Amino acid sequence: MADKKIRKDLIGIAIACIFIFNPNISVIDILPDFIGYIILTLCVSRLADINEVLEEARIAFNRMIWIDLGKIIAIFWIFGMNVTSEYTSSLMLWSFVFCVIEILFAAPAFSKLFAGLMQIGDYYPNEAILRRKNRLFSKEPRAKNETERVRSFTMAFIYIKAILCFLPELADITNLSYDEFSTGTVDLYQFIGLLRFFAFVPVLIIGIVWLVKMIRYFVSLSKDTVFVGALSETYSTKILSKKGSFVKRGVQASFLILIIASVLTVDLRLTVEDTLYLNKINFIPDIIPAILFLVFFAVIKKYSQRNAKYNIGSSVFYIVAATASFVCETYFFAEYSYTAIIRSDKALIAFCVMIATVALKGIAFILVNFGVYKTLCGVISAHTGYVLGRENVTEATERQALELHKELKNPLKLMAGASILYAASDVAYELLIDSFGFMGLVNMLCAAIFIFLTVKAQSEIMLAVNTKYMLE
Repeated sequence: MADKKIRKDLIGIAIACIFIFNPNISVIDILPDFIGYIILTLCVSRLADINEVLEEARIAFNRMIWIDLGKIIAIFWIFGMNVTSEYTSSLMLWSFVFCVIEILFAAPAFSKLFAGLMQIGDYYPNEAILRRKNRLFSKEPRAKNETERVRSFTMAFIYIKAILCFLPELADITNLSYDEFSTGTVDLYQFIGLLRFFAFVPVLIIGIVWLVKMIRYFVSLSKDTVFVGALSETYSTKILSKKGSFVKRGVQASFLILIIASVLTVDLRLTVEDTLYLNKINFIPDIIPAILFLVFFAVIKKYSQRNAKYNIGSSVFYIVAATASFVCETYFFAEYSYTAIIRSDKALIAFCVMIATVALKGIAFILVNFGVYKTLCGVISAHTGYVLGRENVTEATERQALELHKELKNPLKLMAGASILYAASDVAYELLIDSFGFMGLVNMLCAAIFIFLTVKAQSEIMLAVNTKYMLE
């Protein structure tokens, strides 16, 4: 059984690279890198139990999830908060920021991944990790092994991808300094599409080569029966007996999914000049966080003694309601505007249907968060309290554990209440935004409160879970 899981993890690392190999256009990522980093974090976790360097790599990949999610905020900042004249300078600024961040954080993360693999390659028999071109008997004893070659290519790819995604945006400097009559300076920004194309193509080609190398490398690792067998034996004898480590990892993974789902519920409505349609439609449809809530319930199920049928039913209801809301919003803003409501019966009907679906989505969101509340209460009851393995557990200790449970559940009540406020603000936004422009700010404030309380509640629960299993 352990053999199959380790093989799946190794192949999963290769699959994660599918979301990372593609080039970005400034800060816009067609295949979001954070999905790849989520997969990497999950797939490296089992190997991280065996090797400390791989644990550092797992932490680094986990950090990259949040860094890459920051691109969503950057996109909202660029297209949602700035005036049109600042788009180009904002793109250049944020492209530079993420270029530097990816070089500083993504490169070390992958470097630690390969360093950890080479370490376990030194400790466990294998045919793939330390495979060299005749390392012991070669006339060139310093010849790189397969892992070192893939690592070198990976480092080069990360640097090239980060730099070439930013480089075309420097054309904005000539755009600002353009003086056709006195200096004859060429405005390079008029060729920005061509510049981005010339940067995109090399990164795409190198990325495809890198993806092929990574897939071949990790597939060959998964087929190394000697290596996988040795890891499986160690994992079965030393790791599987530690129940707490699996609980902590599962709860942490589910909390990560829940936080991402909560963040993605924020409506990011792009402000595009002369484009009313994009000005009104949510850039990230609520269908995505609805699906993530379903995934959260699936992952957390084994750690909480709560009604799984309710959680699945409310999540499916949320997915359906979010889909209906997105379709109705798309139709209304593609065909009509707010001013058309008083002039056209069809526009009024379409508007009423849109508001009804938004309200239905809000109700579904509240029901899902009630399920989250009950589920997390189950996690608190089952996996927090006195330290497991502690001797002399008395009645006083039991009472302290119950008091801790009450303290941990209080933030969850605030989180559930904030979800009601957040859902109501969504409906109010659609109803009143045309008359009261500040409703967008109100909606963002409610979203920020909900996300803050969600993160705070989960952080406290995670700390209590880690404390319970600290002696394992």
